[in-house]
Amino acid sequence: MKKPSKSIIVRILKITGITFGSIILLLFLMPILFPGKIAEEVKAFANKKLNGELDFKEANLSFFNHFPSLTLTLTDFSLKGSAPYQNETLVSAKEVSFGIDISSLIFDKSVTIDKVFVSNALINVKVNAKGEANYNVYISEAETTKKDTTSNTSLRLDKIAIEDSHLVYDDQSTKVLIDAKGFNYIGNGDLDQAIFDIYTEAEIEDFDFAYDGQQYLKNKKVKADLITKINTNSLAFVFQQNNLKINKLPVEFNGKFDFLSNGYDMDFNIKSEDSKLNDFFTALPPAYVTWLDKTKVKGSTDLSFTLKGKYIASKNQKPDVAFNMKIRDGLIEYKDAPFPVSNIFLNFDTQLPSLDTEKLKVNIDSIFFNVDKDYVKAIIKTEGLSKPNISARINSKIDLAQMDRAFGLENMDLRGILNMDIKSNGVYDKKNGKIPVTNGKINFKNGYVKTDYYPNPIQNINVVATVLDQKGSLDDLKINITPASFEFEGKPIFVNAKLQNFENINYDIKAKGELDLGKIYQVFSQKGLDVKGYINADVSFKGSQDDAMNGRYAKLQNKGTLKLRNIKTTSEYLPKPFVIKEGTFVFNQDKMNFNDFMAAYGQSDFKMNGYLQNVIDFVLTDKAILKGNFQLQSDYINVDEFMTQTTATTISDSTKATVAAGVVVIPSNFDLQFKATAKKINFEGLAIDNLKGNMKIDKGQLELKQSGFDLIGANVKMDLVYGSQSTEKAFFDFKILAKEFDIKRAYNEVKMFREMATAAESAEGIVSLDYKVAGILDANMAPIYPSLTGKGTLSVKKVKMKGFKMFGAVSKKTGKDAIKNPDVSQVDIKTTIKNNIINIERFKFKVAGFRPRIEGQTSFDGKLNIKMRLGLPPFGIIGIPIKVTGTQDEPKVRLGKQTEDLQETEYEGEVPQPISAEPKPL
Repeated sequence: MKKPSKSIIVRILKITGITFGSIILLLFLMPILFPGKIAEEVKAFANKKLNGELDFKEANLSFFNHFPSLTLTLTDFSLKGSAPYQNETLVSAKEVSFGIDISSLIFDKSVTIDKVFVSNALINVKVNAKGEANYNVYISEAETTKKDTTSNTSLRLDKIAIEDSHLVYDDQSTKVLIDAKGFNYIGNGDLDQAIFDIYTEAEIEDFDFAYDGQQYLKNKKVKADLITKINTNSLAFVFQQNNLKINKLPVEFNGKFDFLSNGYDMDFNIKSEDSKLNDFFTALPPAYVTWLDKTKVKGSTDLSFTLKGKYIASKNQKPDVAFNMKIRDGLIEYKDAPFPVSNIFLNFDTQLPSLDTEKLKVNIDSIFFNVDKDYVKAIIKTEGLSKPNISARINSKIDLAQMDRAFGLENMDLRGILNMDIKSNGVYDKKNGKIPVTNGKINFKNGYVKTDYYPNPIQNINVVATVLDQKGSLDDLKINITPASFEFEGKPIFVNAKLQNFENINYDIKAKGELDLGKIYQVFSQKGLDVKGYINADVSFKGSQDDAMNGRYAKLQNKGTLKLRNIKTTSEYLPKPFVIKEGTFVFNQDKMNFNDFMAAYGQSDFKMNGYLQNVIDFVLTDKAILKGNFQLQSDYINVDEFMTQTTATTISDSTKATVAAGVVVIPSNFDLQFKATAKKINFEGLAIDNLKGNMKIDKGQLELKQSGFDLIGANVKMDLVYGSQSTEKAFFDFKILAKEFDIKRAYNEVKMFREMATAAESAEGIVSLDYKVAGILDANMAPIYPSLTGKGTLSVKKVKMKGFKMFGAVSKKTGKDAIKNPDVSQVDIKTTIKNNIINIERFKFKVAGFRPRIEGQTSFDGKLNIKMRLGLPPFGIIGIPIKVTGTQDEPKVRLGKQTEDLQETEYEGEVPQPISAEPKPL
């Protein structure tokens, strides 16, 4: 065969070299030839297509960043979100690169973006409680067509690559929080089509998942191979084939997700079938993974989770949720355990239709395991939450020491023999006196609990208890604890109790022992928490609710002594804990006597001597009335701290802040009387000194009678009735008599006076007040003005009416400088209040020879309707009629008599007694 000549070979090499050189040259020249066009087109495209603010440090065009793609790389890239998150970052990245289709650039003279590369990014997706998201930054094709049809740039993606990024998805509407660190993602597909399949490979080094504040996955590795069909016209996603692995647990995921105009439509199915029980534990939080290294786990498990339905927050429409778990032939054996936990069997199913807890269904049918020959078995079914329908059967004969070692319970040492036999079937409805038909027996012998948090155990625990109710009603309920005892720190505690008929409680209780709550709390909790308290009891209670309420005290056998120290108690009525610093209580029949009882609530302090009645019934039932009579002393009371509080959520940062918003709620089951003295009281900045009075709390109302105190340097007498309609509304009715106080101090220091007498801002002098006012308070304990009714007299001893705009306007209109800042003495100004209007009865006074006479109306929003006659010297027989309208800030003065009454505003809410009644005189 003839060999090719040397010249042909040389020619081929030349052509090859020139071609290769041209390609290399083209790789360098194209970024130089087209940079301006490409950068300008991309910026124009971004301005037209993006609804969020885009920013970057510099743009580089190169073949070599993501060879062989020609890419425009934006460094220090940031994109802000859509409203209402337009001031917060949606995406920030070290680099974002856009792949450019070379053929369209050369032949069509257009820029087509077909690839996106993101590296070292923070992708911060947020959705607020209304369902408003920050990712709606891409303007749809229909919108852009209307705006501009001249662009030569288009988005036709076939690849998205995300490298080493941090993804946060915080959805307040669904209460889902996802935090994925080390997020790597490659998606390929015909992304320029309206409907396309995207093939995805994803890895996450550190994956966290939380729902409604509860952490379900933490620090998990995730691998995923996904096929997803996307419809860009309807923003619908169909998850066709999705195989994930959470640590070692394989998971199949399919379903659909549609974006609606006002929410989402979801149909998710997640399952792991016939998986190893060991692999399931690898998907749990890190503490379990550490435990797993020391434990042999066998068995199989099936898991499934479904989320189906529409979520539309504005319509309160929510999807259905269901979870199912099965375990078969399970075995758990912690290292060196003499016996494993074997024959583990579980059927667990729960359903939450429409995310409505009242429809919650939990079905544990059933759970079983052995430890050697011991066993625990149970079947538990519930439906509903506030009034659950319960069907339960629980049996156990278990040595807790062997179970503890087999499970490898860390930080805790359990011992004792626990035998249980409980059957319960029926509805729990406390309000209507219904409970499930129940027959239960519990026997706990030689119990022992020790943790790593405290050196000494709770030991010698013995409990024998029975619960019996054959009719399913509270009046048939019988609870016997005979006995319950334990020993802690060398001090024994003993309780023996028999309770029956919880509609009319019959009780027989004996308790004796000494307990340091601070130390016993440390047994179950970590150190460093401020939990203290001391109880010393030697008491015996025997009797019935019927005898106590009907005054048959001779039939009661209540006696003994209870000593408390540093005990914190909480109540639904109060936002802060009530701390009993020290108290000795002596029980005698129906009375519980207080001897030098000292307590604190926030900054407030109290010392009481007296007694309570009906205490036992009050503690054991929710129908009893707690009665009492006390002498109460305090150095300081901060009323503001008694107001209820609400928690506000800041959507932008998902943080919660507690703000004062709520009235002081008076419990309806108190009948207490106090003879009270307090040196200092604070109420919304108002400083009250030397309070003395008789206080009564009864039927949800507080009455203060014959009370006196010092305020702004004057002695004040007051009667008061106060009660709450809800946590956000309250009513009040008070009569006040304050003699000779400084009007300037009153305006500066008393909020209600400042709001009701706004014109007194610059007045100076001495006045007295005899007034009664009733009305409604809002959640901030401020009066709702249209609800106010009242009448009274403001007596002016000697006041300089300095800076009153109304008098200034009259002075200017009449040319009489003497009445611009008049000095007023010995004048009684009588007014009435109703429907947001203050009616001023006719009064007159003398100033510099003039004799002004004034009457009319003013409103709480500052409007004026004042009639005035300016009597001229020397005797005021001749007068100038004047009418003053407008507002207190801008009064309008005209000559004449005729005016129109101000428009009244009626209060439409409920005004309960005693508001409509006349307050009792002082």
